[in-house]
Amino acid sequence: MSQQAIRRIIIAVIIIFGTAFFCYYFDRLINFSSAVYYELFIRDRGYIPEPDSFGGYSEDRTHYFQFDPQTILVSLDQEKFGVSPISYDDFWTINDQDAYYVDVEWTQSDFLSVIDRLSQRVWNEPLDLDIWSVYSIDSYGNCSDNFVGFYWFDFVYYKTVMKRGLETVYTARHVRLDLLREIVWMGESDFSRDIFLGYWKKVELTKFRVTAEQAVQIAEERRKNTEMANDKNCGLDIRVDQRYERLWSIYYHNWLASLNIYIDPITGKIRSVK
Repeated sequence: MSQQAIRRIIIAVIIIFGTAFFCYYFDRLINFSSAVYYELFIRDRGYIPEPDSFGGYSEDRTHYFQFDPQTILVSLDQEKFGVSPISYDDFWTINDQDAYYVDVEWTQSDFLSVIDRLSQRVWNEPLDLDIWSVYSIDSYGNCSDNFVGFYWFDFVYYKTVMKRGLETVYTARHVRLDLLREIVWMGESDFSRDIFLGYWKKVELTKFRVTAEQAVQIAEERRKNTEMANDKNCGLDIRVDQRYERLWSIYYHNWLASLNIYIDPITGKIRSVK
């Protein structure tokens, strides 16, 4: 083999490994740079609301409803949709005494179908994920060998409104459904984000082949091989968000132990157990 051919091979190997190294550390570099920028220029501004919290939504752009989780799914295709407006005070006090006694669980599709109908009622348009992007999903359930669904679902989605100087302006909508307390909270607001902190990531939910409940079913099989295998009283929280927008993150917890399992939403394979 000639020296020229050897040099070409060496250069090709260097390029391949250099590209791999750059791709692996690029996100970390971006996150580090954003953190430094935040400390230098953003922190002194005080509290900055995020779209997945209640704090960023003004009272005049929020809505509260009560519903019956055992009948509302039947009313989805009916003219009279089974929700009733309630006040701010009712939202925070209603049915507290009955929490954790309602035996009803919904799938991801059930929650999104109700959110679609709520969106039509409140914002006069359906939930269209070709126009809007998913910011985060957060849902609670109970550990079970025959897991079927969740009793709490938090859904945030957004679209880019404009770019203004060094800021990007988004409109976000936030919907939280609580089957135990039989209530819904809905909010809409505009958020601006400094360009140096990066753009909001997009959760490609329409490309996921594994739903939230299917991810939990996969994780439940893995849980059987851990110290939490026989725990029927543990709870779980499944998320996909700005931190892990390409993974279902499932957090199991009880009074004595916890477990994190990460599921690939495309292949259904377990990516990590901690």
